[in-house]
Amino acid sequence: MDGGKSYKAPVPDPASGLDLSKLPVPDADISKLSLTMPSSSTHTSVPLSLLENWELRERHSIGLANQLDLMAATALDLVWELSDSIPEELRALLIHLSRTTQCLSHNAASSMSEMLRLQRDLILSSLPNNFLLETGVNSLRTAPLTAKSLFGGRIQSALTADHEDQIHASLARSNSGQRPVVFKRPASKPPGAPPAKNAKRDS
Repeated sequence: MDGGKSYKAPVPDPASGLDLSKLPVPDADISKLSLTMPSSSTHTSVPLSLLENWELRERHSIGLANQLDLMAATALDLVWELSDSIPEELRALLIHLSRTTQCLSHNAASSMSEMLRLQRDLILSSLPNNFLLETGVNSLRTAPLTAKSLFGGRIQSALTADHEDQIHASLARSNSGQRPVVFKRPASKPPGAPPAKNAKRDS
């Protein structure tokens, strides 16, 4: 409450080392390492176990954020019922708490969805070439985030739909290249010469 003053969102102080809203910048003497700085397109390997644990922590964060949001909403309801006796600063504090909790939940959901997609892509990248058409792969990649299994139970339906699409694609290719069939005598058996009209019989 700070002596009864109106509540304001805290502003991190970069000098204190507690500003977590930005990525750290490279050290001033980083050139002493004689290295080449990676670009934004540089790839790095992450163990699957680390990726799974990372996603699990984000899922727990979403659950905790939902609980905080429920508690903040309950507190706001109580405040509105007692609006005559509740200081304006307290209401502002609860509203800020609710908005901050929602932002926390959205950030955790975004991180979780990205990590889940990475896990799915990692597994799908090991499929044999041309095993699934792009439609089938996208169906597995876009399974609901709330599914209890990695691909949301879509594997069999994706295989069935892909098999039908493969058949339709094959038929379409066959029909597009279909031409009238003209039967010809094999080249190895040239037609015989017609008999001469004035040929004489051997005696």
